Amino acid sequence: MTDINKIKKAFKNSISIDLNNHISNHWKWFLDKKEFDFDQLQNFRNNDLSKGHDDSNYINEKSFKILVKKILEIIDKEFFEKNLKKNNVGNLKNLFDFEGKKIDPGDISLIKYLYDLEKNIFKKDKIEVVCEIGGGYGGFAEKILNNFDIKFISIDLPQTNILSTYYLSKNFPNKKIFTLENNHKEINQDILNNYDILILPPTINFVNFKVDLFINTRSMMEMNKSIIAYYFKFIEDNINKNGYFFNSNRYVKKSLGEAVYFKDYPYDKKWQIISSKKTFAQEHIHQLITKRHTTEEYYDEFIKELENISNETLNYIQW
Repeated sequence: MTDINKIKKAFKNSISIDLNNHISNHWKWFLDKKEFDFDQLQNFRNNDLSKGHDDSNYINEKSFKILVKKILEIIDKEFFEKNLKKNNVGNLKNLFDFEGKKIDPGDISLIKYLYDLEKNIFKKDKIEVVCEIGGGYGGFAEKILNNFDIKFISIDLPQTNILSTYYLSKNFPNKKIFTLENNHKEINQDILNNYDILILPPTINFVNFKVDLFINTRSMMEMNKSIIAYYFKFIEDNINKNGYFFNSNRYVKKSLGEAVYFKDYPYDKKWQIISSKKTFAQEHIHQLITKRHTTEEYYDEFIKELENISNETLNYIQW
């Protein structure tokens, strides 16, 4: 059962933390204009509560049909249909027909992300702990949790965590969800063992456990360079010795008061490239899957690929 009072309490505790260094110019402007109405959570996907976190309302029927055609050329229909949303939590109105089913158009890109995760990571290694940074309302988390038996950690700003807590609790009523109802400054192995999903604000420390897979899709591109650097250090400090990082972000983003380039993300020398390509149906976004190592043996290959990414960036400098 979704406990709104629990969500309110977690929000109150989260905003008591000094997060100014974690709110980019992009999000500061947006959040300053946003008033959160908890009474409207049941309709959060058709009111302003999910604005900025949910692309589904910006896809028209023509684009939807093109996306469906493209994805079914890449993945089989069974995988596609299996991973469509079963519940319309948040009451999205912008649904389109696909063979008699009403489809959330935002599902298409999320299903392609899931396909790439399964192919490049889950089929190769045992993944037990997943941490998504900047996962929005929880759409991608839902697909991962429906497919894999893992512990899922979501890190985002307090206002966004309201949405993901509500969304995931509605979709997984039998899973135990940890939120910041007390003034926790760290998450340890005992807490991780006792919960299925942990929804946290930035600055919470991880103690005595490691993460097998970190994910960031299209939110680092909305962070200032200092915040990106913080999260890369956080990932490097908390990733398992053979862990993965799934990173899908714009080649360049200029809405932050400074230009932020994918090619300049502060990867250190201990990453191996598993997959590097443009993101499905979004030519201006690059998808890079890397694996963590204890040595620098793959650094030369990594540098060569960063040069390719840098050359591709030239096509988007004017964006």
